[in-house]
Amino acid sequence: MPLSRLFSTFPRGVTGFGILLLRLTIGSAVILQGQLYLSEYQAPFDKACLLATTALLLGLALGLGFLTRAAAMFVALGAIGIECCVQPSILIATTSLSLAMIGPGGFSLDARLFGFREIVIPRAQRSK
Repeated sequence: MPLSRLFSTFPRGVTGFGILLLRLTIGSAVILQGQLYLSEYQAPFDKACLLATTALLLGLALGLGFLTRAAAMFVALGAIGIECCVQPSILIATTSLSLAMIGPGGFSLDARLFGFREIVIPRAQRSK
């Protein structure tokens, strides 16, 4: 039975840079939306505060490329759940879903932490 990997490749170069731009764009939009939620609500701690904090953390995770697929899925579900018919939320949801399908790219913490490793096995020396 083959070992299943969460990410098949971590592209670098132009493709990796494009994925980085996609992650940074969606991450910053989610962070700004979380800041907006925090500035609107005055209550010390309620559902809106929890939602805003979650948005800030997910936006940061997307920007850094940490647990990208899970973060993108939660952002997409949140965007669908918050405002189903507003165009920016639909844009964030569809872009987050595509990012979840593409993966984090080579310029991410996921690539650094979970990327392919080269294992060098030294040749055994024969005894004479």
